[in-house]
Amino acid sequence: MGSKHKYLWILAMLLAIPILAASAPAAQYQGGGYGGGQGGGGRRGPMSPDDQLKRMTKDFNLTADQQAKIKPILVDEQKKMEDLRNDSSGDRQADAR
Repeated sequence: MGSKHKYLWILAMLLAIPILAASAPAAQYQGGGYGGGQGGGGRRGPMSPDDQLKRMTKDFNLTADQQAKIKPILVDEQKKMEDLRNDSSGDRQADAR
């Protein structure tokens, strides 16, 4: 491997590390609602709106006004997700396409 290739390889690694490190915290927000539904000591399923709000308040240092605005959104989201889970009229395989 030439010195130019070695230099480019090292440069690429140095640039990739901060990008990978920055994307790691975002992974906790993916899948099944805030926190991935896996929080709380191995508990399964989505977090309740209250639990989501507590976590968001801690993570984002939300004010009381911000909490009051976000809570109805979280409650509405939970209701819509429950409605989707309970809706047996649709074909899930067809919906996934």
